Amino acid sequence: MQNTNGNTNSNYLVHVHDVVKNFQGPAGVIHVLRKVNLTVNPGEFVGVRGPSGSGKSTLINMITGIDRPTDGAVRVRLHRVRQYLAAGLQLRFGREGSKT
Repeated sequence: MQNTNGNTNSNYLVHVHDVVKNFQGPAGVIHVLRKVNLTVNPGEFVGVRGPSGSGKSTLINMITGIDRPTDGAVRVRLHRVRQYLAAGLQLRFGREGSKT
């Protein structure tokens, strides 16, 4: 795996690779996430920000296992998130709500 600065790193905490999320809407397919890549290493503090409707909550939901990607992979500590869920394990992350 390569992190965002190009270094190979297998000690990541979270790795999102080419994640795509589409929803079927009344007018057709809605592309929410398109080939998103992200690596978070132990000890890093990461914030996700952007305009309303840009996919922030969708990305967080992919990482925590609340939702599944249409395509791509989400790994936490070298394991796909769906493996944690299949084993009945919980992922715990801190999340602060937006103040609007």
